[in-house]
Amino acid sequence: INAPQNAGYIDFSPETNLVVSAGSASITIFDIEAGIVKAVLSRPYKYATGPNTTDYYWNGKVTFSADGKYIIGKYQNSLARWDWRNAPDKPEIIIGDLGNRAIIGFSPDKKYMVQQSNYLWDLQQGKQISIEGLTGYESETAYGFASTIGSSCMVVTEPVNHTPQFINLNNKKVLTTSPLKYVVVMSI
Repeated sequence: INAPQNAGYIDFSPETNLVVSAGSASITIFDIEAGIVKAVLSRPYKYATGPNTTDYYWNGKVTFSADGKYIIGKYQNSLARWDWRNAPDKPEIIIGDLGNRAIIGFSPDKKYMVQQSNYLWDLQQGKQISIEGLTGYESETAYGFASTIGSSCMVVTEPVNHTPQFINLNNKKVLTTSPLKYVVVMSI
């Protein structure tokens, strides 16, 4: 496939032959069985901060909607969805003013989104969720994210020693666990 950008973040659609890839300035939808680009969506990747100065949007990951009709991702500092088949040049704003933090993941059911600094959003309600016991970040870090298939539990990273924080989304609390240590095993 001749891609118009470097492949960044990748996600599969409900139709397993389609893949979406996000770069800093564009989003590309591929049909991997046919080996063709189906659509390329443009999005801004930098903005003016003053006379002759710019800064970059931290766009991050994108995903297909649960039905595969839309691509969901950041457009400027908002969450948007694109009807990539019928109106690829017209992003629809879902949630305005997310701040300039990259999206680091979506739950499998597409109901939740996590941004850098452990900002968790309920996409159905269109608002940020407060999680009891969840440690946020002052900086735009925290790239770790995982979710159970049913989206009842998520894992993000703790800011000091980067160990996992397990979130029960049903009761909006961090699960109490013994401190986890991780070990890297290397073979020589």
